[in-house]
Amino acid sequence: MAGGGVADWSKSRLALSRLGKWVSGLVLPAGVNDPMSGFFMTRRAFVWPLASRLSGRGFKILVDILVTARETVRYAELPYQFRERAEGESKLSPLVALEFMALIFEKVFGNALPLRFVRFLFVGAAGMVVHLAVLASMISMLSEFWVSQMIAAFSAMTANFILNNIFTYRDRRITGVSVIRGLLFFYLLCSGGFMVNMAIALQHYQMGGVWWLAGIAGGAVGAVWNFATNTSITWRER
Repeated sequence: MAGGGVADWSKSRLALSRLGKWVSGLVLPAGVNDPMSGFFMTRRAFVWPLASRLSGRGFKILVDILVTARETVRYAELPYQFRERAEGESKLSPLVALEFMALIFEKVFGNALPLRFVRFLFVGAAGMVVHLAVLASMISMLSEFWVSQMIAAFSAMTANFILNNIFTYRDRRITGVSVIRGLLFFYLLCSGGFMVNMAIALQHYQMGGVWWLAGIAGGAVGAVWNFATNTSITWRER
């Protein structure tokens, strides 16, 4: 807005900020210039009745407040200059990005899906990126598609376990030596989905499908099974 601005941000930092604002705009009241800001004030009398409906996920609490309040919110924005950080480190990380996307997803769909399942799906999407990246590198080196698919699937499962332990089940996080046992349980419980994954991917590929679409089709199968079994066994409440 007029009078406000940022310092000499890189193009990537500026693009990321604009992307966050655009995604927030899908669920926010129109006209908010800086929904990602952590520099804001609110009256206690306004925010207190909203507290039970806030997500409490991540650190973009202004987005959470504005979306939860919706038409009841009245706001005013004042210009300020966002300078380069002088002390400390940025909180921005892939985990924070996942938290933010989960927050937006939760606000769009309300209580239609459990938030933990939404997180599980986002981690699965990240695992799919790992799956395709490994599959792309393996298929260029190996002649057998099924070997490449197997390596990619196990790589994705390992990445999924690590991210789920940090992100989806952080309130039940497995630590210490138990991480190895948890990973083995995760492999075991996902093995059913893995076998279907292999069958669907191979069938699709042998029918003339492109390798990446075959990988997506196989990797997408079994999400509900994996979530239900791992929630009740690998990350069960203690």
